[in-house]
Amino acid sequence: DKWQRRISNPELPIDWNGQTQESLLFMGQRMLETYYSSNNPKDHFVAIEHPFSVSIEHPVAGLPLTMNDQPLQLVGSIDALVKVYNGTEQIILRELKTSSKMWSQIQADESLQATLYAYVMKKLGLCASLNTIVTVQFEILTKAKSPRFEVISTARTQAQIDGAIIDLFDAC
Repeated sequence: DKWQRRISNPELPIDWNGQTQESLLFMGQRMLETYYSSNNPKDHFVAIEHPFSVSIEHPVAGLPLTMNDQPLQLVGSIDALVKVYNGTEQIILRELKTSSKMWSQIQADESLQATLYAYVMKKLGLCASLNTIVTVQFEILTKAKSPRFEVISTARTQAQIDGAIIDLFDAC
């Protein structure tokens, strides 16, 4: 099998970070079991690993962010887009994170990644309107003997998104 050949190749040594292949494989299996048992089978996934490339534009001036006179693109992939119904239909962005410990709500609320994802959702037209508050859910799966799974939601307003983009312009 491909995995066995890879880990057995002496020309490509693997740093197991003080653990064994078996202990890491066992932990990975428990993490996957925890993740799959925690998900709601009624979730309607719109996209998984959704690639994106969007221009970064000043929210007031409308000018693109440039470097060496070249417009910069924000490029990446969204882990999952899920359609939910809680009074109205909404698309929620989910980002899976593995971590040695659980996140705090403050960590999610201060995440620049969540703000930039909200910007991307608006640029891609995945929000009902420009004034829509964008929800990002961080799915945190701990790397431990007994893995834990927790979903931490955070939201971004248009003002928060604009502020972060203006900060990017100021930094460049």
